[in-house]
This record gives sequence, structure tokens and C-alpha cells, in this order.
Amino acid sequence: MPGATGSRVRAVTTSYKPRTEDAWGLVQHAGVPGAVWVIDGATPLGVADRVLGNAQVSHFAWALSEALTNHLAAVPGLPVRAGVLSAVEAARADAARSFAARYSGATVPTATLALVLRHGPHLVAVTLGDSALWVETADGLRAVVDPQYVGNEDRALSRWRALVEDGMSTQRAYAEVLAGQAAARPLRNTPQGLWILGDSAEAAPHATVVTFAAAGPTRVVVATDGMERVVEPFRLATREALFEALHTDRGLHLAQGLRRAEAADPLRTRYPRLTPYDDVTAVAAIL
Repeated sequence: MPGATGSRVRAVTTSYKPRTEDAWGLVQHAGVPGAVWVIDGATPLGVADRVLGNAQVSHFAWALSEALTNHLAAVPGLPVRAGVLSAVEAARADAARSFAARYSGATVPTATLALVLRHGPHLVAVTLGDSALWVETADGLRAVVDPQYVGNEDRALSRWRALVEDGMSTQRAYAEVLAGQAAARPLRNTPQGLWILGDSAEAAPHATVVTFAAAGPTRVVVATDGMERVVEPFRLATREALFEALHTDRGLHLAQGLRRAEAADPLRTRYPRLTPYDDVTAVAAIL
């Protein structure tokens, strides 16, 4: 469904799950947006109770978003790196406490974060995980990425292709690849694995933080990797065209086109991808 808070902020979000595991939010000062973000909760791999797992991930993602609203709004004039990451960690801790109060004894889920906020004549971009963050500059769109996650899905799909070429069925090959990912999950938030927001107070300092000179209003987009499927693998639009669409009323049209394309390839053989569908969330803003 589309959601809009005015011409300076536009949001598109859709999910086939009982509860979306994506979340998004913004902070406004005197009606002017000062920060926007998206959060992509990680669907548990191999979870026994899918309904419960979905509810737990959704709870954590939205609790994290609400906590970000509180901490970013309460700290005007944040120092560029330390202050932003301190706010992110405080929000993570609040979300983890909320989760523990609701689901006592359960493992805290994990979630990505793509956040942009205005800091005087600068924009501060923060990424942790594989969600997208694009800033419009005089030289074109600038993507801010977390280097931990660059190429991870490509490597997983290369493994899938290799298994299929060796004679394994496409669906069994996907199962093998996902089993390998599940086996690596316990290494998250350790020096041997990937850092991500969840149960660790040590994750936030591993975020990528980039500061842009931006004296005037600047267009940005933050999006979960589900929305990025419009670009790859389905190639319904270029990144630049998707950026423009999200800043107009055409973003929902592309999200609907993506759903049709996913439905036309349910076995993921024409357009290889790790899941048939994914939650889709994107926020376009002028900060």
C-alpha cells in the first residue's frame, strides 16, 4: 500500500506475510523531515512456527523504528558519527527490551538499517546490512553500501547455479543454499560473521557512515532489498528510474509490476532469487 506524509516524503510498502517484517519511519522538525529510514527484519531460517517467527520479526522491526523516532528526535544537533551511532545503539537496546518483554526467552531477531538524516549543511547516511540508500548529488546518484554484505546474494546464487549444473534439481539446490545460510546465522555479531542489529550492543559501530555536503534540500531514497528487485533481477527499471518513480506517484506502480513478475516465476528459474517473494518497502524524501 502507498503511504505519504506530504510532498517531501513518499513511502511504498507491501507484503504477502501476515505482518510485514519491514519497517520505516521519519523524524520531522516543524513539519520538515529531518531523517528517514527503512528497517528489514530477517526472516528466521528453518523456524518451526512460521506465524510466530513472523510476528517476532515484525515486532522487533517496528519497535526499533519507534525507538529510532524517540532517540533521533530527542537529540538535535547530533555529532556526525558518534552521536548517530549512539542513537542507533540506544534504539536497538530499547527494541531488544521490548522484544524480551513480549517474547520472554526467545532469541532477539536481527534487522538491517538504512538511515539518512540532516545535520546542518550535511546529510549523514548510515547503513548496516543490505538495504539500499541513495543520495542525489551533482554527479548523479550516490549509493551508500555496507561492504560486509556486498556480493553475498550473488555468491549464494552462484552456488545455486553450480549445484543445478551438477544435476541437482532447482528446488533442492535452493534448499541447500538456504541451509548453508542458516548454518552461518549463529556467527552473526561475532568477529567470524556479519554484524547486524539484534541482540548485540557491539553491532552499531560496524555501520557504514558517510557524510555528504548538502546545503540545500536534497532528494534521497532508502529501500529494503525487496524493492531493489525492481532493478535486479527483474530489470523493470534502472536504479535511476526507480529513484525518480519513488519521488512521484509511480513508485507503487513499479511495486505492483514487481509482484506480477514474481508471480509469473514462482519456481525462481527464470529470475533466480533466494525467496519467491520479499517484503517491499521504500521511502523517498527531500531532506
